[in-house]
Amino acid sequence: MTKRTRFIVFILIAIVALIFSLILSRGVSNEKSSVPLEMPNRNPIDNIIANSPAPKVTALVGTDKEQKTAGKLCRDDEMIMGVCNLEIRVGAKPLGSDAFGSTIVHLVEYRGDQRLGEVNRLYYELLVVKPDHNSVKKYTLYETGKEESPRYSGIKMINEKDVIIMSQIVEQDRLVYEIAKLDINSGKLTSSVPYREVLKDSEEYDDDSILSQFFDEDEYGKVSKMMLTTLKGKMWLIDLHTLEVMSPRHKLYPSYGDPGSAPSRNLIFPDPKLERFVYSVLIGDNRITNDYLIANAKNGNVITRFSIDESLQASPEVAWNKGGSLFALEYAKKGDELGSRTDNAIIVFAHSISVYNRDGKIVATIDAPSEERISIVNWLDEERLLIESYKTNYKGMGEGEKKDITYKTFHVQTGELSTYQRVKDGSLLDNAELIFGYAELGYGFSTQVYIERSGNQIWVPDMGGDLKRIGDEVYVSRRNGDWQNIFRLDDDLRSLKWVGGWEGNEWRKIIPGWLVSSDLTYKKIDLTTPLNGEGLPVLGSDFDIVDNNTSIMKENERTEHITLDGGDVRAVGKSRYGVLKMRSMPEEKYWDRWSESHYFGNYQIEFTDAAGGRSILPELKEVAFMEGMEQGEIKVYPFEGFDLLLLHTDQYKFNDRNLNVYAYVITEDGQAFPLDYRYVIPSGEVKRNAIPFGRLPVEVENGKLVYQSWQGYVWTPDLEAKTLKLTEVRHRSEEYESIWQVVVRYKYRLEQALGLTESDFPEGKLEEEELRSLFADDAWNNPGFQWFKDEIARIDEAGDPTRAFASPNIIGHYDRFGNIIVNFEFILAYSIGWLAHLEAVLQFKDGRWIFRDFGTFETEKVKQKYYKSSLDAGYYIKHIEDELVH
Repeated sequence: MTKRTRFIVFILIAIVALIFSLILSRGVSNEKSSVPLEMPNRNPIDNIIANSPAPKVTALVGTDKEQKTAGKLCRDDEMIMGVCNLEIRVGAKPLGSDAFGSTIVHLVEYRGDQRLGEVNRLYYELLVVKPDHNSVKKYTLYETGKEESPRYSGIKMINEKDVIIMSQIVEQDRLVYEIAKLDINSGKLTSSVPYREVLKDSEEYDDDSILSQFFDEDEYGKVSKMMLTTLKGKMWLIDLHTLEVMSPRHKLYPSYGDPGSAPSRNLIFPDPKLERFVYSVLIGDNRITNDYLIANAKNGNVITRFSIDESLQASPEVAWNKGGSLFALEYAKKGDELGSRTDNAIIVFAHSISVYNRDGKIVATIDAPSEERISIVNWLDEERLLIESYKTNYKGMGEGEKKDITYKTFHVQTGELSTYQRVKDGSLLDNAELIFGYAELGYGFSTQVYIERSGNQIWVPDMGGDLKRIGDEVYVSRRNGDWQNIFRLDDDLRSLKWVGGWEGNEWRKIIPGWLVSSDLTYKKIDLTTPLNGEGLPVLGSDFDIVDNNTSIMKENERTEHITLDGGDVRAVGKSRYGVLKMRSMPEEKYWDRWSESHYFGNYQIEFTDAAGGRSILPELKEVAFMEGMEQGEIKVYPFEGFDLLLLHTDQYKFNDRNLNVYAYVITEDGQAFPLDYRYVIPSGEVKRNAIPFGRLPVEVENGKLVYQSWQGYVWTPDLEAKTLKLTEVRHRSEEYESIWQVVVRYKYRLEQALGLTESDFPEGKLEEEELRSLFADDAWNNPGFQWFKDEIARIDEAGDPTRAFASPNIIGHYDRFGNIIVNFEFILAYSIGWLAHLEAVLQFKDGRWIFRDFGTFETEKVKQKYYKSSLDAGYYIKHIEDELVH
């Protein structure tokens, strides 16, 4: 080798070494980057991206201020009581939450500090909460301009440490879609290149958006892949470990439904491993055909096509088994379709169910018995289906209701059919297994059943709420007006235990041992109430509710009102020892609010003793008062030597909101004075002149006042201290659950007797003679019941049916005779919220419950614009008074 050649080689080696050094240096620099996740300016790319380049990895360190991310969820005293609020920045709002195990994450948006010139910037943080460890960790994610706020943001915990962040952010002239993965332990952030960009001035920007997300969740809740689809049929399959994005170019699988009127309906049904999917083929914009195809989820390529017979119509949902080796479809004969109608489809009551392998070949078919229909409940294992077999009642317009349901298992390989023996009491099953209805086929089904495989027995509980499985626990959420109650299923006792409730809020997440509400209140699930040193029950911090009169005032302040001169008596209580009156003072404000009248002002409390002597008690200031149809009543409860009076500020008897209740005492020697409520919360003892307990049933028991609910609050009068002291909290889940079970079943009987047709009648309709036997003569001849029954028949005959149905938000309580007192509530006039009410007593007689009596029937006053022509004459403030006999 010459000197010249050696020199050239040396120079080349030096250049390579320099380049390698620069690359290495750059890599190290990127690994130590301290910038949060931000979206850089990008050049235009195709709005459908195929396999993406390698993602980038950064360390989410941030500034010195941002490094202080660790903190506590609750103060120590709050943690002991198990109730506290997650603190977020002032003005911030949570965009979404997800959980894995006992860890929960919240995506939060907040506006920048005006003092720092950040008013037009929006910032996004991820809060990681471990309530069992009382810890909160905060990560700064990205920021945008105020006018470029995300069109969509979502998060998903895919295992115990990794969170996926899905964002759609407007950047200059385009909408950019990106995925990022955050390790919540180390702060390492992995972000994909944008998998989609859409120009703002394109038709796609306004008309197409993410419709659905599918995950390959395993039995432990861990996820490794995600499939995203859009309304117009675009699709992406994303490896959540590597963030590799795969998308079929120019292959579209549109959804069904008009996004402007009916909910869009996804017609893609992937297998549990997201390897392939079944697609129900459309013609035009929204016509579902009898044609199906199976496609590869990675590239969208069609694997096979198949069709059902033209004489059949399939319910479009597809039920895959857990391993993804088989799927099932339900069919009805064309021209004889019957089922449950949704907003944009009908779920058929099937004549047949066919099972296909993953290549679309039929491997087995089961036909319904003559005069019956069948439906899928769920797969029991890889080769056995649990099905319902039932008779039907026709309701009109292609809709039906199930009756006489039996449960069977169908073995795909052998064709063997086994029938389960139905039991009425779940406690009779020793080794029962809870089976949920298939996720895509839950409409019109019982959402859960218990089966005992060894004895072929089944129990179908009526839990009547939204169910969610968290690990090995099952929770049920029920709405009751403005209240949401949460129950935990006791798997051994097959019963529900009340674990929490909230007014005007919702429990959005349930994790083992904790409830999390929409305003980020955390409440520990505990069926016991701790006691303080004095032996008094210590209530959660959520019990100390701020006075609600201000909220009622704000509710009315934009509505036109009248200012009154005062002097009117709003409520009267007649004790054995005198009369108490609530009288308005000057400048009282009045609003005409539908069925009740709203007042707001200061009120004088007058007492007149038995001899006619008059005195004035302390004035009530800035009180909201809801008046019903007649003058308000101050309820009187007799005790030995005195009467206790409760002044409810909500006098409209069919409201379920919690407004303040004031307590007074009138003694046998003619003394009258108010009582303060005394109770204990984590921060200490509280004394208030009113509590927002609203219209809870109240009883006198052994010299104490008991507010009845899922928990019984026992108050002990202390006349010397002038207080009502909370001395006991009773957990009454079993009692109230038994009431609920009876009332819900009997609301269907009442609906049938009235001639209402909008319910599915899960136990089927009764024969007329049997139905009539459930009504005592006093109930059947009640004038309100008979008027309502006749009016429904008249309107139905006129061809403009009410479509009324009993609200599921009904609840009752036991009276001292063991009867159930309940207000049945009916939603009228095409479900717009116009209500009718009928008071009732249910009595247990000769081994069954009957309608002992009905009381007052009443409909609400509704604005003229809500009327239907045939309803004008009869339903406007209809009030038929009748005494309720226990």
